[in-house]
Amino acid sequence: MNPEIFTIGEHVLPPYGVMMVLAAVVGFSVGLSHAGRLGFTLRQALEGSIISWILALVSARVLYVVLNPGYFQDYPEYIYLFRFALFSVHGAVGGLALGLFLWSRWRKESFLRCTDAVFPYYALAYVIVRVGCFFAGCCYGKVSDVFWAVPMVEIGPEPRHPVQLYAAAAMLVLFFFSMYLRRFKRYHGFITFFLVGGYGLIRFVTEFFREWHSQPYWMGLTEAQLASIALLVLSSAFMLVMYSGERTRKKRGFSA
Repeated sequence: MNPEIFTIGEHVLPPYGVMMVLAAVVGFSVGLSHAGRLGFTLRQALEGSIISWILALVSARVLYVVLNPGYFQDYPEYIYLFRFALFSVHGAVGGLALGLFLWSRWRKESFLRCTDAVFPYYALAYVIVRVGCFFAGCCYGKVSDVFWAVPMVEIGPEPRHPVQLYAAAAMLVLFFFSMYLRRFKRYHGFITFFLVGGYGLIRFVTEFFREWHSQPYWMGLTEAQLASIALLVLSSAFMLVMYSGERTRKKRGFSA
């Protein structure tokens, strides 16, 4: 797509940056508007959200630097120079969780209760960010002849899989499904690990259509796919353990 799609007079606004700011505003505001029904005060929601989003941003940059040392050897100033680019989604998830953990310890709240409350809105923000990737032409897909393929202007004229939109659409479905499942939640962490596992599955599948930073690392799988497998296994194991514990508690209660 056109990386100069957002213009104001002679000033060009980077589409990824615009969509990233929009994602933060939407995720932040929607989350705050639902704080009361989730059992949090507005002050608690503000504290936890600000801390977690800041750490998410920092961790997203740090992990990107770790995974792409060659680029930053040539442009070391970009390690510290803030730009609306060069971030890792996996790093953002880790930073978000770290921020919520620190806040929950400080306020003596359940960590998993906090992540259940916040993670759906991070998923909503992710949808908007991926649309920004599509406009900017980054995270592009492989060359394809499917009729919905589109060229990425800065890469070349060949039509490519709009893999950014695949990821955005899948995550949007996951977001709405997680909001629906809240009414059936039986233990803290259910929504969190449902989303973590769902993201892992989405990223694993979309990597097959992606070309940007998607070189095989081990057994034909990319680093992102290996990380996604770890997320999927971890979340599935947690949900299985918690489900088994829930069934055990019910049986004991019935037998008593």
